[in-house]
Amino acid sequence: MTISLAIEYRDQEKKRYRIPIATHHIFFTCWIPACRELELTRIPHFETGYPVIHLNLETLPGVMDELRRLKTFFVECADQLASECIAQFIIERIDRLLFEMGKAVENWAEIEYIRV
Repeated sequence: MTISLAIEYRDQEKKRYRIPIATHHIFFTCWIPACRELELTRIPHFETGYPVIHLNLETLPGVMDELRRLKTFFVECADQLASECIAQFIIERIDRLLFEMGKAVENWAEIEYIRV
């Protein structure tokens, strides 16, 4: 099972797409422990999607801040993980999420919804 971010545009010609975050296993074994260590409150809900996380202009900045903190954690602690490759993979996923969320904020009038 994969955890992903869904973005749908108001314009029907632009398609809805999903951005993969992590497999459930990687999220549970890598992301969740890091979130606990950093006392993050939003990202852990990505695991179950409950409550369904509808991201908007009020909630996106907080989620993006948590993603930046999580990225810093993985950059600094990569050598402590079982595999530095996994840390690098997570960092790349976080970068993609931050990019797509930033793009959504800039073009918010075009967004129908964003949710995990």
